[in-house]
Amino acid sequence: MRFLPVTAGALLVELPDLPRTLALLRALQAGPPEGVTEVIPAARTLLIHYEPWRLDDAQLAAAVAAIAQKAQSAAESGAPPEEAAGA
Repeated sequence: MRFLPVTAGALLVELPDLPRTLALLRALQAGPPEGVTEVIPAARTLLIHYEPWRLDDAQLAAAVAAIAQKAQSAAESGAPPEEAAGA
């Protein structure tokens, strides 16, 4: 997973494949980090818009990485995405 700053308030997350992109999208929709306002999916990326006065790129990247790890663990165990997001 790679994080690429786009602008103040937008971060692009690049993932290895479509299934992982969709799994992370579902997890973020179920429980987005505080300050996230929109998540726009593509085949291998997610464009995340957020409120830059609430968190910065590094904080958002850390939160997304943690959610991705939980989503991956949930996918391996068969748990629903809501549990992966911590909802």
